[in-house]
Amino acid sequence: MRDKMGMKTGRNIIDLAKNIVKTYPNAFSPMQFENPVNPDEHYHSTGRELCETFGDNLAACFTTAGGCGTLTGVSRYSKEKNPQVRIYGVEPVGSIIFGGEQGKFLVQEAGLPFTPSILDINHIDFTLKVADIDVFGKAKKLARSEGILIGETGACSVYAALDPLDDFNPGDNIVVIIPDGGERYIDTIYNNAWLSESNFSELIQQSTMEPGLEEIIIREGDSLNEF
Repeated sequence: MRDKMGMKTGRNIIDLAKNIVKTYPNAFSPMQFENPVNPDEHYHSTGRELCETFGDNLAACFTTAGGCGTLTGVSRYSKEKNPQVRIYGVEPVGSIIFGGEQGKFLVQEAGLPFTPSILDINHIDFTLKVADIDVFGKAKKLARSEGILIGETGACSVYAALDPLDDFNPGDNIVVIIPDGGERYIDTIYNNAWLSESNFSELIQQSTMEPGLEEIIIREGDSLNEF
């Protein structure tokens, strides 16, 4: 179930998980927002992989902030190996991981109504905020024009990465971490009915599907989503 994230909602979910663990001896929660293993794993895996791939030839890395394990681990390792690399942290408008005014947002798996204790801001050069409509629009555009189906978390960073491109030089290597696939969002941001109900009607585009194929899909009783 998707709902607009708010301060009370976010904290209630975490408190509920903690209470379940206390109540049931066999229950377990990794508590990604405060577990140091989270960023440590990305330090030794994701961060190392990026540096081994690009060496000193990595200009920037864009990562969306959610649990902040990826962002903290990658930024820490990358800066240790190459202090010149620029690290960008991205969150939805309304999220207050990096501060600012707390508000409602519909982007899922990104942003929080608080700052996780595992976040290490010391290795992050820039923080950016992206609006719901821009995130959803970028995801749909990639699906429609490039055939790349990404999720909302990745779309946050893709949109943000396109904004400061004038600050880079031709040939610079820029990494955008896309941690989620779009198949989880087929019934939401890739669904015209949901977009209309959620007041994003301007993102609905005319179908490019062949009429005959569309008729077959509908006749077989399958649903039809337009990207």
